[in-house]
Amino acid sequence: MEEKAELFPTQVALPHSVSERIQQNSVATAKAPTRPVKSIQTPPAPSPVPSTSSIAALKKLKVWTSERLVIVSAIVLLLFGLAGCLIWPGHQKAANLGHQPKTANIKPVIANPEALSKPAEPKLTDQEAPATQVSLGLQYERGEGVLKDLRKAAEFFQKAADQGNADAQCNLGWLYENGWGVPKDFAKAEQLYRKAADQGNRDAIASLKRLSKPAEPNQGDAATQFSLAVLYEHGLGVPKDLWKAADLYQKAAAQGHAGGQTSLGLLYEHGQGVSKDLGKAAELYQKAADQGNTDAQCNLGWLYENGWGVPKDFAKAEQLYRKAADQGNQAAKANLKRLSRLSGD
Repeated sequence: MEEKAELFPTQVALPHSVSERIQQNSVATAKAPTRPVKSIQTPPAPSPVPSTSSIAALKKLKVWTSERLVIVSAIVLLLFGLAGCLIWPGHQKAANLGHQPKTANIKPVIANPEALSKPAEPKLTDQEAPATQVSLGLQYERGEGVLKDLRKAAEFFQKAADQGNADAQCNLGWLYENGWGVPKDFAKAEQLYRKAADQGNRDAIASLKRLSKPAEPNQGDAATQFSLAVLYEHGLGVPKDLWKAADLYQKAAAQGHAGGQTSLGLLYEHGQGVSKDLGKAAELYQKAADQGNTDAQCNLGWLYENGWGVPKDFAKAEQLYRKAADQGNQAAKANLKRLSRLSGD
């Protein structure tokens, strides 16, 4: 019990006067009025209240500004679009030009400028052969495949004539008679015709007769009609007219003129001035060949070799070629050689 008393010590009582005084002070403190504490901060000034009219004006200003901004933006976009339309084609053209190869300033190099003004020389093998020279001369005389050049034609005819070719002699005589590509010289023409006529050239024989006794075209002379037909066929001194040539050849052929028959046969063979008719061509060639015309014999042999207008017959073709070749026809000789190579002889 003594130990418990020590744990809880006995409270000391205050004097009665002291406790009363404390109690009085507490009551006085509780009854004393409380004074409010005044704040030293200045209260904010009241904000002004806008009027209704000012609010409407502000709204109208805002709407006006927005509308003007939209209009200005549209105008700017329109200007950019127009500028693009104006600039783009030029830009595209420049771009296209930029992709093109720059060849405008490149000049072609011409090894031989003079060659441009000269007609192309016909490419025929073995130009030293008389038959080839005659063919070249005819091309230049008629302007077939090359520019017409009568002087050049005369040169080729002269080369072949010097080798004894009757066709070349006759053709060159024709040029001398008319003064085409060479000076007009009837004596020279007659001399050449006579050389060809001595080899059996029918055209040369007819030309000799014409020179010795010229006939007027209206008299119906076959030789004159034939000569006129040649002029119209090749456009020598007259406008080229194959229909007129065929008509004159027909008149000469009807009188038995071998040259007219042969020339008319050629027109029928190629359909020039008349409708193409190989049977008619063969008939005319046969009439002239029977008179010994070497051109007709050679041409008829060609038809037999190919079976054009007549039955194909190599033996008949060879026989005709040989007849013509024996009289000096160069084309017939070349055809005989070709047939020999084909047959393997």
